[in-house]
Amino acid sequence: MVFLLLPFELACAFVGVQLAVFGLYMGTSFAPNHKNMPVVRRNSKVPAAMTARGAIATAC
Repeated sequence: MVFLLLPFELACAFVGVQLAVFGLYMGTSFAPNHKNMPVVRRNSKVPAAMTARGAIATAC
């Protein structure tokens, strides 16, 4: 849609800036939520609920 409304160079610049801003936004929202999370070894017997921050384990 952008390529139909804008000249090719301007449309490429618009898409590039939009992707860069979206990547920055996703990086700044994802990274802080995963700091200080426990590192679980591959063969450990830790329940999945213990690795989720703020999750309450409930029985189904």
